[in-house]
Amino acid sequence: MRTLDEQEKHIVRALIRNPRESDNHIGEITGVNIRTVNRKRKQLEQEGILSYYTQVDLSEDGAQQFNTRNLYVVKFRAGVTYQQMVDDIAKEPKVRNIFGEVIFESFIAEIDGNVALLLFVEGINDRNLVQT
Repeated sequence: MRTLDEQEKHIVRALIRNPRESDNHIGEITGVNIRTVNRKRKQLEQEGILSYYTQVDLSEDGAQQFNTRNLYVVKFRAGVTYQQMVDDIAKEPKVRNIFGEVIFESFIAEIDGNVALLLFVEGINDRNLVQT
């Protein structure tokens, strides 16, 4: 763990407020020289102390993607094995269509000693998910 110096703390605080802030403006609001801001920001990024991410609006008003995601847990009866479940899923003719359209992620798990299927399902809204 590395301790940030005062200049780095000022730079990080400014970037927390606005990650897209320019080095010039950070220098103006913090009083740190612009070249120092640039050098220290790059160093913090290289060290993995600073990282950025993007949030995308997936609603119909944004990128028009699915905006509802639910987790369904399907717990199978006692005696159903992992291999039986995998074989049954592989035999189902529509499984690829269904998985491709509405299932975002799926996992096989064990819950209370029983095999379970965890499904992250996505759709336009909750009603759409239930109908699907």
